[in-house]
Amino acid sequence: NPDSIFVTINCEDSLVVPLTISNTGIGTLTYNNTTMNTWLTLSSNSGAIGAGGSNTDYVSIYGTGLADGVYTSSILVSSNDPSTSTQTIPVILTVERNAILGVSDSCINLGSIIQNIPAVDSVLVSNTGCEAMYITNVLSSSSALIGTVDAVIIPPGQSTWLEVTYTSNVLGAFSTNITIVTANQDTSICVYGVITM
Repeated sequence: NPDSIFVTINCEDSLVVPLTISNTGIGTLTYNNTTMNTWLTLSSNSGAIGAGGSNTDYVSIYGTGLADGVYTSSILVSSNDPSTSTQTIPVILTVERNAILGVSDSCINLGSIIQNIPAVDSVLVSNTGCEAMYITNVLSSSSALIGTVDAVIIPPGQSTWLEVTYTSNVLGAFSTNITIVTANQDTSICVYGVITM
């Protein structure tokens, strides 16, 4: 169990799937597991299970070094079961090459700001994916808040700074948002503080 494995992962990610082998017979079941590809490994290649028992092995699936696309393989389970001495478990892997947006902080606390004096802070914006990330826009929910980025194209594994500037003549506490827009995901960051005299 399962009878087949279908997974989708990003190019540098990995995933672990449990694989349970059960013995529904009355004697001891001995088995061997075999995989056919380097992107597919097992925590255990063999085992013995008493009557009515089960073992859980773990299948590790790796996207590292693979181009985007669909990959097929199988796990071959051979045993001393006289009715099913060999069972094939198909494994279908879909690798996606996406940019993944990450930010160093989900909120920025600008603290106490003097009325009409700009307050500036920054957040590190990272691309933890495998493709270049394109920042298409930086949106603000308030006209008092402006966001700018050092670079609009972030290569895989690289980062850039998002600078936020807040200027207001309205006294009191404020809370607003700035949103980073990319081709395949958006991330909002809250910005808050207090305007004083």
